[in-house]
Amino acid sequence: MDRTGVKGGMPMDAGEARGGHETRGAGQGRGGGGGRGPAGTRDGGESRGEPAVVDRLVDGQWAVLLVGDSQVERVVPRTALPAAAREGTWLKTEWDGERLVWAAVDEAATRQAQERIADKLARLRQRGRR
Repeated sequence: MDRTGVKGGMPMDAGEARGGHETRGAGQGRGGGGGRGPAGTRDGGESRGEPAVVDRLVDGQWAVLLVGDSQVERVVPRTALPAAAREGTWLKTEWDGERLVWAAVDEAATRQAQERIADKLARLRQRGRR
């Protein structure tokens, strides 16, 4: 294992963060041609892309993401994520193999996770007072 706690080498650079709540890899600017068409992508349908959660940040340079339903661990440069992303933030992501090409904060999923955790914590505190 390397110092990030993940087996294997670091992933390819996914491009510089563009700030705000959305990040695109190189060649994915906001102008024409940046969007994609098939289902599961930004322009082609209702699907939100692959969900991922920021599990942890390492040395301020790397982010460990848990991607998809199986929560596959992937390490990406911190600069590849939206500026608002923190540990516990849920993202909508698009990948080209192992390379992150687009990420946006999923505000609704992040809020739901925070509420679920707060409810569990409240129940545990109540249980401890009996």
